[in-house]
Amino acid sequence: MITFFKHLSHKIILFAIWLTIFSSCFLITLLSQEHPVGLIKADKLQEVRQKILSSPYDKVLELMRTDENLLSNNLTSVYDQETLIRLRSYLYLLTSDEGWGSGCFNAIEELSKDTLFVKNPMSFGLTRATILRSVSQAYDFCYDGWSENQRIFVANMVFELMQTVNANMGPQSNNRLESNWMGVRYGSVMFASIVLNDELNASLGRKKILNAYTWDVKERLKDHVRASYTSRGWFVESMGYQFYDGSFVWPALIAFQNSLSPELVDFKSFVPELLEGYRQNVTGTVAINTGKGMGIKADLADDNPMAGFQGWAFWQRLLSEEDLNAVRWMHQYLLKPQAFKNKSTDLFYSILYADSPPKDYNPASEGYLNYCEPEQGVVMFRNQFMDSTDIVATFNTSSKRYGGHAGPDNLTFRITGLSNIWVLGGGRTDDPNGQTNLFPSQEQILRGKSWVEGHLDHYGFEGSDGSGYAIGSGSCLGVNEHRRLMMADYSGRSGAKAVFIIKDISENGKVWRVHTPGFNRVELTSDGALVIAPNGSSMKITVPGIVKPNIQLRKVRYGGETQRNNPGLIYNGEAWYDNLLIDIQVEGDVLVVMTMQEADITHPSVIGGQQSRIIKVGDYRLKIPSLKL
Repeated sequence: MITFFKHLSHKIILFAIWLTIFSSCFLITLLSQEHPVGLIKADKLQEVRQKILSSPYDKVLELMRTDENLLSNNLTSVYDQETLIRLRSYLYLLTSDEGWGSGCFNAIEELSKDTLFVKNPMSFGLTRATILRSVSQAYDFCYDGWSENQRIFVANMVFELMQTVNANMGPQSNNRLESNWMGVRYGSVMFASIVLNDELNASLGRKKILNAYTWDVKERLKDHVRASYTSRGWFVESMGYQFYDGSFVWPALIAFQNSLSPELVDFKSFVPELLEGYRQNVTGTVAINTGKGMGIKADLADDNPMAGFQGWAFWQRLLSEEDLNAVRWMHQYLLKPQAFKNKSTDLFYSILYADSPPKDYNPASEGYLNYCEPEQGVVMFRNQFMDSTDIVATFNTSSKRYGGHAGPDNLTFRITGLSNIWVLGGGRTDDPNGQTNLFPSQEQILRGKSWVEGHLDHYGFEGSDGSGYAIGSGSCLGVNEHRRLMMADYSGRSGAKAVFIIKDISENGKVWRVHTPGFNRVELTSDGALVIAPNGSSMKITVPGIVKPNIQLRKVRYGGETQRNNPGLIYNGEAWYDNLLIDIQVEGDVLVVMTMQEADITHPSVIGGQQSRIIKVGDYRLKIPSLKL
């Protein structure tokens, strides 16, 4: 009997502990909140305000003030109004200057009159959710700088927006769980429900409703993360949308943990796939100034290579200490405040979370020169972590296909480096003309998406310099029995900064195509083509063993026929809307060698034949792996 009661008591105690954790995790505490509570807690304010007194964050604060002044005198849309609200709320949080607090409220009051989005519960959901996120942050940041009536006004606006965003994202919405639309939806609602959960809203009778929203949307957000990330952290709508999706999901997760404690919300258990999402960005991002920020990445799908920046700060808040060194290094590598003119809002989270990497640390020392996600079929090769001259090549097989953003991009590749973009895709378009790939013929190029899945057959990384190879199969462009090899050699033994080899075998391949941005210049040569960057560096495309290969040059619009949401390719502060196509006429199989050199340096010779297993580049002999199964 005693044993029975001991056993029963033990179970009761365990149940009580479980119930306490359950209640804590799913019901936000009813105690009053001292704002801010979302992205940071009130006890961290002094530390953050101290940070802006020294470089480089003093420059960020100055940039924010400049951007706020420019924007306040040139408001043309609700997006401008939303950005102005963010800037003023950030400035209030960082300075505690009451002028920024009252100015932020005035901007919110003006935006609340908007009938296109704020007062239209069926309007474009991404815009409503963006407004919700910004006004929620402002409520949190400016809380102690507003009067009671102002707090009630903003709380009512947030509460109403939260309900409409949670209810629907408008008729244009992609409601698939893996779509970034769902990250935007649930992330904005979750963040709002947490920061709104204070004594003020308890007095307005909303406490239980807000708790219910937090509990429900937390589960929806977890489902979204599991659906949109592979087990090794690849975001299924590609790297570009990972940053957009994350700008809503990351704040929601941080707010949820802040509302409880790190012990009760362990990100490694809660969203392990999301935490792995930084790895491909470390390998794939080069510190090239776009004119709208720093960073060019090897994007796929919609092919938006203009890298986001906020993730490098957010990851420093989300990751555990053992994973932070590479992220901290990359953040510092990309942190050039003056490159973010008119985009200073991207730098705010760096003030909250960023720290410095260990002295003399380099990501190459921890294996980040290469990245592979077999589940998605993506392989990356990088030569170094140094500056804008770093070179990254990406090979993609699209082994998994999802219903969000995607393109007919099986077996495509990308090349970035030497402060330039060399090979890319077609931008936000369904048109297969936008692919760097092998086609059956120019007349037979299909229009519309093809959902054939490719396959990553084999890959390998060689040495410690980022070199390696990958082999994939499975065309989505109507090429029968298509297999492709991509090799990357960074050894320098050839005399070139990099050597890339593409070998294709197929039954009916006729057109071998490379897309290069319109700001590059292309010259035909006796054995191929020379692509010359604005800075004078170059990429030589050689078709070995063929004298005067049949090559055609033409232009295609970046983004195809897409008009909406097509800002062009941003490079050096200018938007470019044309890609140059380099089309090489082939017969089934083809071998192409690409060498890269900095300005005014001659390319090494390329000697070999189309069926050669050994290609000599300069005095260096490269052996080509067999493509046969």
